[in-house]
Amino acid sequence: MTTKTLETTLERDGFIGRFYYAAQPSDTTMLVLIGSHGGIALAEEIGEKLLPAGCNVMAVGYWKLPGLSDTLTNIELTYFDRVFDWLRARLPAETRKLGLYGWSMGGQLALLLASRDPSISLTVAAAPSFCLYNGLDGNHGPLDEATWVDHGIPLPYFSTYGYNRGETYRRLVEKDGEEMIVHRYLAALEHPVPEEAVIPVERIQGAVLLLSSQSDEIWPATDACERIMKRLDAHHFPYPHKHFTGDRCSHFVVPLTPADSRSTLEKEHPEECEQFRQAALQETLAWMRAWREGRN
Repeated sequence: MTTKTLETTLERDGFIGRFYYAAQPSDTTMLVLIGSHGGIALAEEIGEKLLPAGCNVMAVGYWKLPGLSDTLTNIELTYFDRVFDWLRARLPAETRKLGLYGWSMGGQLALLLASRDPSISLTVAAAPSFCLYNGLDGNHGPLDEATWVDHGIPLPYFSTYGYNRGETYRRLVEKDGEEMIVHRYLAALEHPVPEEAVIPVERIQGAVLLLSSQSDEIWPATDACERIMKRLDAHHFPYPHKHFTGDRCSHFVVPLTPADSRSTLEKEHPEECEQFRQAALQETLAWMRAWREGRN
């Protein structure tokens, strides 16, 4: 059966997205946000995999698209207000539920948006960070600029810029036997993270599911998820929250098969990586169904 979709445009609607209608009418919608890959194609691919939960899905592109920024820097948060307004105008208030699914920098964004909008009642953050990092160029390279801005004002961030050199970085590379992007973040995280750069996840008004791989080669997502869980527990977070993790997967903990992956783990253990991806997807679908049915 062909899924009915509706495309939004920057000129007409103020944002670029694709809305997927659930097979049965639903007032529950999950937004999908990706990170440093940019564009919207991967968000659409993930979104289609989430449809079996019985929710509508809105894939959103916010950079590396015509009319939008070509770097992952200074992304205006009010852009996403237009997405929420578009959905609220089409879903009845008395039964409407909005959730977020974000991967990587999109996971960081999902947690940030949920901490600022009490109407978000489910947040799934796949391979997220616990704090706001500096932005990136169009080729995943670090830029010492804010990733997110609010009405033009840059949000405080913890910069990893310049940490891909120096004694600490060399020590971490030698320990693992190969150079990986994660070493830049690990080297930076040997220094304190300012509280103003930490995402205030305790302000989220709904369930939180975190997904991570302990072998993530891009950034230390498992450590980030553990910090998030610890912060939630310290604030006596009243909503369901869980960290679903494994040790045999790359940064791709989402239902996507990496194309031409440079990941050593994906090359050496492709079946185990795919098994964890599928397990993470089933966990996500279970949480989404429970959310749709009012069980979390």
